[in-house]
Amino acid sequence: MELVLLQKLQNHLIKDGLSYLNEVLGEMSSELKVSFKLLKPAEDSWIRVEVSGDDSEIFSELIERRFGLAPLQFEKLKVGNIYRGVVTKSGGVGYGIYVDIGVLSPSPKDALYPLYAARAQLAEGQKRSIKQIAEQHIMYEGFPLEARLTELDVRSGNIEVWLSDRQLDFFLKLGSLPFERVFIFNVLPNQLQEALRLLELRRDVIDVDKLSLTCQLLTCKLGTSAVGVTKKLASKLRQARIFVYAPS
Repeated sequence: MELVLLQKLQNHLIKDGLSYLNEVLGEMSSELKVSFKLLKPAEDSWIRVEVSGDDSEIFSELIERRFGLAPLQFEKLKVGNIYRGVVTKSGGVGYGIYVDIGVLSPSPKDALYPLYAARAQLAEGQKRSIKQIAEQHIMYEGFPLEARLTELDVRSGNIEVWLSDRQLDFFLKLGSLPFERVFIFNVLPNQLQEALRLLELRRDVIDVDKLSLTCQLLTCKLGTSAVGVTKKLASKLRQARIFVYAPS
């Protein structure tokens, strides 16, 4: 069977990304009767993997828990279900943020996280623009989001989502704690760890969270400037997109 992981790889990360993921999947399948083969991402950038063997279903479930699997077909979507996806358009249109949740058939279709939902969930109902909300929460292109499907229009094919409770808690926690943070897009976990080692930044960082395969979150120690950490990382991770998040 062929699975489409809800993880995207940019062109410059394909070789290293597939190598890293091959090791991770190898560890996950080490005690299973299963074989797998990673395929080069298509134009949509989603990672695909061919799986075969007696334990294929078990392995598929493990993959889904860790990385998410694309629903693929529009007809399989259900209102009320939780879906993982990746932000594709943020701040470019005034009525919301577009999220790719892996709908590829009958044609690729992004879900919309509408402005009124973002205001209700993230701006306490205030009339802030979608650009302001996206910038405050670092919801830029490539950011992984978990959302609940709230509306589905079979005629138009339109999909509307709100943030899931878990995703909303993530953003609320960011704003409630005093730590400055650094979001790094377009970098693999092992690449970031190597950069932290070479730059001797590990002593300045409390934690590193893997938000997705290519999006990482650093939590700085109290008193550590996220701006300073960002400048150092930018010198080493030239193709990464790096953003500072400060609770204030």
